[in-house]
Amino acid sequence: MKTYRVVALAEDAEAEVSHITLAATPEGAAAVVLGLDLVRGASKGAKPVAKIYWEGGPQQLNMVRLYTRLGAR
Repeated sequence: MKTYRVVALAEDAEAEVSHITLAATPEGAAAVVLGLDLVRGASKGAKPVAKIYWEGGPQQLNMVRLYTRLGAR
Protein backbone atom coordinates (compact mmCIF):
# COMPACT_ATOMS: atom_id res chain seq x y z
CA MET A 1 0.00 0.00 0.00
CA LYS A 2 1.17 3.49 -0.86
CA THR A 3 0.20 6.85 0.56
CA TYR A 4 -1.71 9.02 -1.90
CA ARG A 5 -2.85 12.64 -1.75
CA VAL A 6 -6.23 13.00 -3.45
CA VAL A 7 -7.13 16.49 -4.67
CA ALA A 8 -10.78 16.90 -5.69
CA LEU A 9 -11.25 19.33 -8.58
CA ALA A 10 -14.86 20.37 -7.99
CA GLU A 11 -15.91 23.24 -10.25
CA ASP A 12 -17.97 24.95 -7.55
CA ALA A 13 -15.23 24.81 -4.89
CA GLU A 14 -13.16 27.96 -4.32
CA ALA A 15 -10.15 25.95 -3.15
CA GLU A 16 -8.92 22.45 -3.88
CA VAL A 17 -9.89 19.86 -1.28
CA SER A 18 -7.06 17.49 -0.41
CA HIS A 19 -7.13 14.18 1.49
CA ILE A 20 -4.39 11.66 2.37
CA THR A 21 -5.16 7.93 2.19
CA LEU A 22 -3.56 4.49 1.84
CA ALA A 23 -4.42 2.48 -1.27
CA ALA A 24 -2.94 0.09 -3.81
CA THR A 25 -3.53 2.35 -6.84
CA PRO A 26 -4.42 5.99 -7.58
CA GLU A 27 -7.86 4.83 -8.72
CA GLY A 28 -8.29 2.98 -5.42
CA ALA A 29 -7.35 6.11 -3.49
CA ALA A 30 -9.98 8.11 -5.38
CA ALA A 31 -12.59 5.43 -4.67
CA VAL A 32 -11.82 5.54 -0.92
CA VAL A 33 -11.83 9.34 -0.64
CA LEU A 34 -14.42 10.39 -3.22
CA GLY A 35 -16.51 7.24 -3.55
CA LEU A 36 -16.22 7.44 -7.35
CA ASP A 37 -15.11 4.95 -10.02
CA LEU A 38 -12.57 7.04 -11.95
CA VAL A 39 -10.17 6.20 -14.79
CA ARG A 40 -6.92 7.66 -16.15
CA GLY A 41 -7.98 8.17 -19.78
CA ALA A 42 -10.89 10.20 -21.12
CA SER A 43 -12.12 11.91 -24.26
CA LYS A 44 -10.49 15.22 -25.22
CA GLY A 45 -13.28 17.41 -23.86
CA ALA A 46 -13.53 15.73 -20.47
CA LYS A 47 -12.48 17.68 -17.40
CA PRO A 48 -10.53 15.86 -14.67
CA VAL A 49 -12.40 15.06 -11.47
CA ALA A 50 -9.32 14.58 -9.30
CA LYS A 51 -5.55 14.75 -9.23
CA ILE A 52 -3.73 12.03 -7.33
CA TYR A 53 -0.17 12.57 -6.04
CA TRP A 54 2.30 10.05 -4.61
CA GLU A 55 6.04 9.70 -4.10
CA GLY A 56 7.75 7.25 -6.43
CA GLY A 57 11.14 7.55 -4.76
CA PRO A 58 13.46 10.10 -3.22
CA GLN A 59 12.63 13.54 -4.62
CA GLN A 60 10.21 12.07 -7.18
CA LEU A 61 6.61 13.25 -7.01
CA ASN A 62 4.12 11.58 -9.38
CA MET A 63 0.71 12.89 -10.40
CA VAL A 64 -2.15 11.46 -12.44
CA ARG A 65 -5.43 13.07 -13.46
CA LEU A 66 -8.53 10.91 -13.11
CA TYR A 67 -11.76 11.27 -15.07
CA THR A 68 -15.31 9.96 -14.87
CA ARG A 69 -15.61 6.59 -16.57
CA LEU A 70 -17.37 6.86 -19.94
CA GLY A 71 -20.90 5.55 -19.68
CA ALA A 72 -20.95 5.97 -15.88
CA ARG A 73 -23.91 7.71 -14.31
